[in-house]
Amino acid sequence: MCQVLNVSRSGYYQWIKYPESTRKIEDRDLKQKIVEIYSNSRRTYGSPRIHQKLLREGYQVSKKRVERLMKEAKFMLWPKKKYRATTDSKHTLPVAANSLNRNFSVNKLKSVLGGRYHLPLYSRRLTLPVHYHGPVFP
Repeated sequence: MCQVLNVSRSGYYQWIKYPESTRKIEDRDLKQKIVEIYSNSRRTYGSPRIHQKLLREGYQVSKKRVERLMKEAKFMLWPKKKYRATTDSKHTLPVAANSLNRNFSVNKLKSVLGGRYHLPLYSRRLTLPVHYHGPVFP
């Protein structure tokens, strides 16, 4: 059996002879409590919040221990994204003309765009005359 498990004989008998340490038993119970708190928080609590909750419930545990147990349980915590403004309203570029004038029932595209079609191409825009019917190359 030791060959199948790839362990030494003395290590196997030592594992049988000595019971699990109290620290390991406490860690196992604490890990179950952490999983319960984590799932009840809809997976939004990190180690600081879980640590505070455990202290309120009477557990004497350090934040580092909670972090270690969460790492062993392989919790995936994603930090909240920082707010980033995506609109630059203070630019000096000209603002596009309002060609629709709030008329959303347009029948002909030519009348709205003034004889031009705009094709978006990655970061550039290609403008073609309405009467052009050849191939388009960026």
